[in-house]
Amino acid sequence: AVVSTQSGHYGRDQRTEQAPKQHPLLLPGSKKHVKSSQPQSLTTASNTLKCINWNVRSVKNKICDIMSYLVDDNISILFVSETWLISTNNETTAAIKAQGYNIIHKIRNCTATGKTRGGGVGIIHKNSINVTQTFVKHGDTFESVCAKLKSSNGDNVFCCSIYRPPNISAELFFTEFDEFLSSIFIKFDKIVIAGDVNFHLENTKSTNTTKFNELIGSYGLKQMLQDITHKAGHTLDIVLCSHKLINEASVSVNNVIASVFPTCDHYPCAFNLNDKIISGAKEEKSITFRSIKNIDAELFHTNLQNCLDSNSTSLTFEEAINQYNSSCLSVINNHAPLLTKTIKDRKSAPWFDGEYKCQRVLRRKAQNLWKRTQLPEDKSAYAKLRDHCSKLAAKKKKVPTAALCWGQSSSICI
Repeated sequence: AVVSTQSGHYGRDQRTEQAPKQHPLLLPGSKKHVKSSQPQSLTTASNTLKCINWNVRSVKNKICDIMSYLVDDNISILFVSETWLISTNNETTAAIKAQGYNIIHKIRNCTATGKTRGGGVGIIHKNSINVTQTFVKHGDTFESVCAKLKSSNGDNVFCCSIYRPPNISAELFFTEFDEFLSSIFIKFDKIVIAGDVNFHLENTKSTNTTKFNELIGSYGLKQMLQDITHKAGHTLDIVLCSHKLINEASVSVNNVIASVFPTCDHYPCAFNLNDKIISGAKEEKSITFRSIKNIDAELFHTNLQNCLDSNSTSLTFEEAINQYNSSCLSVINNHAPLLTKTIKDRKSAPWFDGEYKCQRVLRRKAQNLWKRTQLPEDKSAYAKLRDHCSKLAAKKKKVPTAALCWGQSSSICI
């Protein structure tokens, strides 16, 4: 059978097509694969999304092999860092689209970093997947590109590819990443963040590792990668998720990559998005309430007064109390009966309350003001609010969850 001679027919003879050829980087679960140190099964249902997180160290010089990798192993989404792209549309993006995929990416901000090459993050996904780019502002200590993945029931899953360059202040990164997480935390309850943060996360004694784990834990996020992800023997990459979005058994690291891509110093990290989440399994709860705002205040006052005036006066104290409660309940039921409705059960960290959100807004405003003016007094005001927010968060996290949620267990309605 004669096949196209167009460049980009990756890994096959340009004249005659023989038996289908498997790419050497197939992940466990494909028909053929190279054995890794911890083989994992990736056999999934048709509605499960197979994903990869990978610092490729330039997609430009290896896009043919990368696309062959994605197509052969039926990868739905690639979270890619260090794209090294310098323009929005180019030959590389065209090669991606020619294979039935699309790319949402962001090139490095040379003004912020002072570097003219490197960096860049992207999300490469199949055209059949409903993905929409969204924008979240943050500081210059890391690069990001964000998107919303819409599930079949209309829920949005927040997806983000990030990259923190080395030699960037860890303290400043933690501050800005904290603000970044807080801004998405109040908008999304299903979150997947993948990329390279350049911390030695395998070193549990490292201060940066401890701070990073505490930070993501405070937002209910979990680091899914436990294996080495860099050829130097470190775990620099992250795959963070909430609400068990990722099937833990599907997480694997393909550590044979170095023999095929010598310019890549990171290994591709594979994981599956939970099919029950993506297919739209709903988490709901029923609530009861009264429409108090629609009550006619004057009529309510008259009816309540008449009802109380008609009560018997020759009662014991306990009987009088019960009669009073019964009368009030009867009037309120007539004017604002109890209503029941089903809502989404959005699980959130109980300490992340209105007081803390308000202080974060003030801190963000102070930071923006300082960035505009560069005045010492504005910097000092921002620093005070930043320290206050950090102390407030630490204080609230120490309060037992049961105490914070005490009011939610009450069944009393008026």
